[in-house]
Amino acid sequence: MSKPLIALTEIILPIAVALYFFGWIYTYYWLEYFGGDVSAIDLNIYFIIVYSFSVLSFFLEILWNYIFNIISGFSVLMSIFLIVIIYLLIVRYFRDHASTFISRLASPVVYAMVFVVIITGGYFISREAGIAKAHEIRRNPQQLIYFVLKKNGRPDDPIFDGPFQNWNNGYQLYKITATKDFYIVLWQSSPGEVGWVFEIPRSSVSAAQILMRNDPAVRRDQ
Repeated sequence: MSKPLIALTEIILPIAVALYFFGWIYTYYWLEYFGGDVSAIDLNIYFIIVYSFSVLSFFLEILWNYIFNIISGFSVLMSIFLIVIIYLLIVRYFRDHASTFISRLASPVVYAMVFVVIITGGYFISREAGIAKAHEIRRNPQQLIYFVLKKNGRPDDPIFDGPFQNWNNGYQLYKITATKDFYIVLWQSSPGEVGWVFEIPRSSVSAAQILMRNDPAVRRDQ
């Protein structure tokens, strides 16, 4: 394997591992909010990687809001500027005066510290992004879903012949997500109020209809 390819692999592999970690934490917390277990749901690795970009988007949104809020705070910006200058002076001092041993030790220690900071910070950001996703679904569910259940394959639970059937027939169920084995759907009396979450086996479903809400943006583009 050529050196450029090895170098590229050494860059891409840690990034891919970090993205998978962030995406898994994000998925875990927003499913856990609805009582789901990410370990029991067969989500492909590429779905997890895609979800990690929701974490990055969430982080950038927070960062932008923070910058926007302090952009007029001259004293805060000056403080940041001074911290950066002091940091550069310290780095330069140690670069010029540190012993060979300290210089060799510094790189692994710095890399380890950066790794710990990224993983720890990424965990908390991913968790908050996942919880925010769950809250957004409760506040503003988008996809109404209606099921045609198989007569001989419906789940063996009385609730599927009672409240669920009424909510299903009344178009009051909202799709949370779907895997290759289950539909996960939500019923709630009103946004944020008491609700039920159902895992509907695909094997029990003859057909599923999803009602798309009005989208003014689409009409404007016409």
